[in-house]
Amino acid sequence: MSIYSLFKILRTVLFVLASLVAVGVAVLASLSSSTIPHELPGEYWQPVVFSLAVGAMTILTLPLILFSSTGQRKGGFHTRVIFELPWTGILLILWLAAGLVLRSQFTKNHCQFADYVSDKNEYIKWGKDVCSRWNVLAVMSFIDAACPAILVFVHSATLLALALGSKSRGKDNVWGSQTRDLE
Repeated sequence: MSIYSLFKILRTVLFVLASLVAVGVAVLASLSSSTIPHELPGEYWQPVVFSLAVGAMTILTLPLILFSSTGQRKGGFHTRVIFELPWTGILLILWLAAGLVLRSQFTKNHCQFADYVSDKNEYIKWGKDVCSRWNVLAVMSFIDAACPAILVFVHSATLLALALGSKSRGKDNVWGSQTRDLE
């Protein structure tokens, strides 16, 4: 087994873990927004749904690509360089976008808003609770976006370097070949 194959396995495991964290962050965000009293505006659903979608796409596609490309049988179109390289690029953009959207959502002065609301006696506990939750979610969303984005970038750069190296050595149809043939 080559170093590239080990990296692909490690990448897939870390991606699935990061996707599960993304789903967890999204669930925590939805729970935090559901505790908002009905008189207060709470528009947190769009970033949560986007994060859930990116996590689900990652969980569903990357293990499929990994297991198909490491198996004995030749895989389908999804194990070819021409598919995997753009798909990991799309996932990179989606992970960065999910992280930025969540990060911006969690840092929109929620603690100041919570302090303003806590002037009313009935909202004091709610204001302190939501402030502490949003701080944790802001940190988790940053970590959750940084790990997959770095892994996808390294994987895409490695795959591109291997493909260009094979092409410079005179191999025909590099872009249509299986990713495991580049190793």
